[in-house]
Amino acid sequence: MAENIGLQGTAISDGIGMGKVCLYREDVLEAAAKYTISVSDVAAEIERFNNALAATKGELSDIYQRVLRALSSVEAQVFNAHIMILEDVAFIGEILRRISDDLVNAESALVSTLKVYEEKFRVLPNHYFRDRIQDVNDISRRIVRNLGMKHEGFMCSACHGTPAIVAAEDLTPSLVANLYSKQVTAIIAERGSPISHAAILAKAMGIPVVINIDNLITSLGCGASVIVDGFAGRVYLNPGAELVAEYEVKQKKLRAGAERFMRPFARTKDGVTINFLANAGSLHDIEHAKAHLINDIGLFRTEFLFMDREEEPSVEEQVKVYRDIIYGAAGTVTFRLLDIGGDKIVSFLPLPHQRNPELGLRGARIYDVYPGLINRQIEALLTAKGTRPLNILIPMVSTVKEFTETRKIIFDTLSRLKKSGGADPAGLKVGCMIEVPSAVYLLHYLAGEADFLSIGTNDLIQYVMGVDRNNERLAELSNPFQPAIIKVLSEIAHNSAGMDKEIVVCGELASDPEMAKVLAGLGFRNLSINVHNVEKIGAAISAHTIKELETLAHSILEMKSLEHVLKVFE
Repeated sequence: MAENIGLQGTAISDGIGMGKVCLYREDVLEAAAKYTISVSDVAAEIERFNNALAATKGELSDIYQRVLRALSSVEAQVFNAHIMILEDVAFIGEILRRISDDLVNAESALVSTLKVYEEKFRVLPNHYFRDRIQDVNDISRRIVRNLGMKHEGFMCSACHGTPAIVAAEDLTPSLVANLYSKQVTAIIAERGSPISHAAILAKAMGIPVVINIDNLITSLGCGASVIVDGFAGRVYLNPGAELVAEYEVKQKKLRAGAERFMRPFARTKDGVTINFLANAGSLHDIEHAKAHLINDIGLFRTEFLFMDREEEPSVEEQVKVYRDIIYGAAGTVTFRLLDIGGDKIVSFLPLPHQRNPELGLRGARIYDVYPGLINRQIEALLTAKGTRPLNILIPMVSTVKEFTETRKIIFDTLSRLKKSGGADPAGLKVGCMIEVPSAVYLLHYLAGEADFLSIGTNDLIQYVMGVDRNNERLAELSNPFQPAIIKVLSEIAHNSAGMDKEIVVCGELASDPEMAKVLAGLGFRNLSINVHNVEKIGAAISAHTIKELETLAHSILEMKSLEHVLKVFE
């Protein structure tokens, strides 16, 4: 094979990985034994299936706890959702029915049930439900393995004991979680999405990932030497000695830089400070933030308390959770009010059918439909506050009226609680999320009403680009380095200049070291980030003067294509 064969993909987790290829293929469902059984064997077969189900639940519980300890509740939540699927009466009941009525073995019943679910989910308009079939597939593979099919998925000896590059057709959350125990230096895949569960897990683990590489598996063999550039989205097959030496130098510089920058801010060479806040979704995340020396929580997602349960949490339960978080943090916590709808489904809340859920009842729009739900959450937050400072953030605001009406609910509730001595107004701030184009154009008016602003870049990208951010075929359009996204962010920075308002940039975009440099160059001074990236972001920003970062940002603003922008960072 020729040296330095380059393959271009999409980079979704930065870093550099070097090693031997380890092929991974999940074909247990296709290879599972399928046969008929007699009536007298039904009870034993059901018992065999139930035992496999219990073993699978135990595995997922272990993974949940491991990911929770090592990463955060955001990444761990997917495995809690997987456990909920194992407890789904309809899904499990259909498998048991096929065993007893069709007289087939457990593997056959599982696979045939899965096919029915795939067909049902595939035609649904809501991508949340379409994407859930990937979770059901992942769980089904685990069950089949626990039924006795010992198939790890790793196909090469290179997967054990030496630094390996995992190459797969697709990635599952279970695969990525299981990489903790292996010396994996990077992941490359034929398919994927920047915001898939597997991608988010890998990013949080600090594993470089490049996806969307055509014919990857057929191009590689076990043990092939590979370099993965998670910054440029490049994969080099059979790298020559000169290229290997070049990337070894890059790796050393990255490691040396990361060790120097674990602190709650970055300071440019000429003394400009960029402050870091942390993204969080649990008390465990708060502890992670403190361990990385970050005091303030820029975005606390409250959905975790409402999802994957059959009833709304009581005010008392919410108060206890919020109080632990407020008093557990080293600084101020910004709580985003309940942001459901779209791809965030709450089982106890019967949202009406919507042809376009992402454009329908979401965030603040839900509050008019279910006022009691948000009133109780606000009451719990204000009660939990005590004497500590508290920021409340209103999501998915499209009009000034939406913001002011929700803010009125907050202060009406505060007045009611004050009369009974149940709330202290000192240190309370109410902020507005800027995540739809209309809010960008209304920025001046919203800033006049809000105490602070937060830019929700995940949804902003989706609505500016008009793209389903969960659609892997359109991953290029949801790339945060698209010129249109940079221009929108520049417009926000320009229009907010001179306002006496704190503005925080949130979302996956803010946690990207290269994008953090651009954000600083555009004028943003507060980034809410994944704490595991704090060293990389600090190193990236601190290597430049603010003038250099401004020049970088302004040069990108003149570019007309994603390809031109990405070349700047090669």
